[in-house]
Amino acid sequence: SSSSSSSSSSQPYYLNHVRGSTRIRHASQRLAAAVGTLFASYLLCSYSSSSLLTLSDIGLHVSSFQQVLIDFGCGFGVGSCIVLLMFACEWRMGWIRIVGFWENVVKEEVFWINFGWDVLFHLGVSFNEEVMLRGWMFTLGCHGLLTFEQFRSYHPSTAANIAITSSILLQSTLFAFLHISSPGSSAISLLNLFLGGIAASLNVMVAPGGSLWLGMGWHFGWNISMGHVLGRSTSGIPMSCKVVSVIPRPIAVSS
Repeated sequence: SSSSSSSSSSQPYYLNHVRGSTRIRHASQRLAAAVGTLFASYLLCSYSSSSLLTLSDIGLHVSSFQQVLIDFGCGFGVGSCIVLLMFACEWRMGWIRIVGFWENVVKEEVFWINFGWDVLFHLGVSFNEEVMLRGWMFTLGCHGLLTFEQFRSYHPSTAANIAITSSILLQSTLFAFLHISSPGSSAISLLNLFLGGIAASLNVMVAPGGSLWLGMGWHFGWNISMGHVLGRSTSGIPMSCKVVSVIPRPIAVSS
């Protein structure tokens, strides 16, 4: 019991450390889910006689591979820079302290192999969640709400604004509750996820043609930078390595 109390006092915030071999399994599962989501979306939009949506409608259009990379790269840059700014503020205020660099949970493992699997894991997470929530749910929510009888009494622009706002709130709420069983989940983390869902919806709205690629890059940049680059907890996602290791500001513990 003394070792457990020592561990809890030295790590007063949640980090889910695992072996690299465990991350291989996690990454494979996430990538498979992402491929399945993309393939199912392609089938539904291309071959379903009842579907009124196209891949472009849910933000998966590809005008050119170069444009996809530009959109994804811009989103990645924005998401990473926001996390880096928060990290710099926390460090400058003395809320965290850097204690190491390029660390593996299991020292015998190769850092870059572990980090590569973490990259693949977060690519899978970003593709899967953005397509399901910001692609299908956000788009279908807007379309579906506009079919309600109550909306027909409003001016078209007013009805569209109400439908968009309602759809954003619905998918953001679902986005938060999908993480309610995540390790280390709390009321504050769920509120942050709700706000993140709103921001992700805005990403779709400001992207050219409603593209999801910007939001995917933002989502990926946020997760990989916060968790495996800067060593912070990201919805309790397991980590086998991190570029920067930090601890919170020491808290005085009475004997």
